[in-house]
Amino acid sequence: MFGHKIDYLLLKPFTHKRNLLTEEELNSKSNEMQRINEDFSIEKEQLRINKFDSRFRDQVFKSNESKTYIDVGCGYGGLLIALAYRGAKKVVGLDIMKRRIKIASEIARKLSLNEKCEFLNQDISSYNAHQKFDVLISTEALEHIDDPGSFIRKSSDLVNDDGSIIFIFGDLFHSPFGDHCNGFMKFPIPWKGALFNERAILQLREECFRPSDPVEKFQDIEGGLNKMRFSEFISYVESSGLTFKQLEINPNLKKYPLIYHFFQFFTKIPSLRDYFVMSVYAELNKAHKSYE
Repeated sequence: MFGHKIDYLLLKPFTHKRNLLTEEELNSKSNEMQRINEDFSIEKEQLRINKFDSRFRDQVFKSNESKTYIDVGCGYGGLLIALAYRGAKKVVGLDIMKRRIKIASEIARKLSLNEKCEFLNQDISSYNAHQKFDVLISTEALEHIDDPGSFIRKSSDLVNDDGSIIFIFGDLFHSPFGDHCNGFMKFPIPWKGALFNERAILQLREECFRPSDPVEKFQDIEGGLNKMRFSEFISYVESSGLTFKQLEINPNLKKYPLIYHFFQFFTKIPSLRDYFVMSVYAELNKAHKSYE
């Protein structure tokens, strides 16, 4: 807005240090694995998925017997473990956060599903698949992947010719909370990432949230943030050879009808659309040639 120093001073009074932890402290928290193990259940995982569009639930949870799945940005692996429990033939999860993969593998072993489940601490760009999958899933990860255009193109190579690719992601960077930097704010400031100086926000992040992760660009933070716009996502898909089977904007806002319709109105204005697309549900494949 006004540059690094002034924006830093403007934002600083609205920050707190209640969540201040280094990456080493996060990785060594002895109770994290126990807590997630105790909290995990197949039923809870399905409830988590219920916040997304019903078509996603139908595509992923129904008729999954003998199907193979890969989840890019799998987190703690809950979705894949639920799929394996319900009969999936093979599931593979990739995540760049080592602690998440460790916990996912432990839960799979605990449920005697480790022969069906493979969790890898790996980036998609370095993953060499020995097979193609029936379904590729990426939930809440596409905005973090370093080169989303390349990833979308690679996704086509990872699925069978009649396979499905499901992307559910957000918040997109230029939308109200797309900077993903509310963990140290006393209250969320909408469009903070788009309005305020990048270095100012990241300096406060280092001081108040992650002191062991000093960076000057959002792309370099632990976990990454690629600053992708919705219009760029559409462009990446169009150049990938994939086609949309389903595309929905802001499905997470449907439970708030007034807010949902307010945002949908502005998404129809080309110059403002990128600022009001918070989340996206997209199902793509190689066969369809038009929207359905």
